[in-house]
Amino acid sequence: MNQTNLFLMPDYFPLFSCKMGACRTVCCSGWQVSITLDNYFALIGTDCSEELRRKMDCALKPVDYPDEGKYATIHPNYFGECPLRLADGRCGVQAELGEDILPDICRLYPRGVRCHGDHYEISLANSCEAVPELFLKRKEPIAFIEREWSMKLPPMPAEELGSWAQRKACIDVLQDRSRPLSARLASLGGRREKQVSEETTAALCALLQALCEHSESIRLYGEKAIGYLAENGYAAARERLETLLPDCDIFFEHLMVNHVFFSRYPFSERGLPVQDKFAALAAVYALVRLMALGNAKSLESLVDAVSAAFRLISHTDFDRTALHLLHKYSLMQKVEELITV
Repeated sequence: MNQTNLFLMPDYFPLFSCKMGACRTVCCSGWQVSITLDNYFALIGTDCSEELRRKMDCALKPVDYPDEGKYATIHPNYFGECPLRLADGRCGVQAELGEDILPDICRLYPRGVRCHGDHYEISLANSCEAVPELFLKRKEPIAFIEREWSMKLPPMPAEELGSWAQRKACIDVLQDRSRPLSARLASLGGRREKQVSEETTAALCALLQALCEHSESIRLYGEKAIGYLAENGYAAARERLETLLPDCDIFFEHLMVNHVFFSRYPFSERGLPVQDKFAALAAVYALVRLMALGNAKSLESLVDAVSAAFRLISHTDFDRTALHLLHKYSLMQKVEELITV
């Protein structure tokens, strides 16, 4: 049943709509999607066609050690795709039974919903290609509004959302267009921007290669980026990106502002020291920029590379992984260069 609540949201949120079968990279591709106990029994207990029932019987697999939050997975087929998808790319469950029966994770993605007491927030993850596409032509800064929104909410634990005033202060810094974006990012960590050296570019490519070896979501685009930078150099890659998207700094501003809101920076990863949180944020920016620099052949390939980067960033323990790799490749001392990529 839908509930109506007052949500804090980015102003573009009401404009978002799922691309359905038109997605180049569908959200369930390559994932073993986890579903709750309630979602599992709702699916296996529903009336549906024999064909869909056969697909669900093969797709829904209880995990070895289930709990209420992770009771089963939607097991991908041989090609790494959800076996419930139709040939035209749409979800077969939604097409036959409607949206309400979908597992919460499928129904909500890429929406991120959080609550603390009677305070609700909702945002969209950059990992969905439709979100960066909203930013390609947008010139005005992202604003944040309070608006009533009606939706079916899953059971949600209360979360510590941190001070909105402090988070908004970070966003205001990122949206101060009197300075280059790299300078704005630097000021969040009390740093100064520095020119990117060839040594740092090589170390970043090595870091990206390490991430590619452990992440299917970025491997294709990451290896293209490494290859393009090796063949053409950093300056040529930057020129190609700026030719394709003259307002690319505004595009990256939107991505970073959206990420800060979605991740609740600087309140995410509460066990990390402040400077480590900033270093992880710098690594986010460096990864996204590097992926974009090496995949700016077209706007579609640019968006695909950026959203792939955010699939890694938003859906894994990226902050801690990034910190480990920054130390490994001696980049912790060069954070100022990461934000100038």
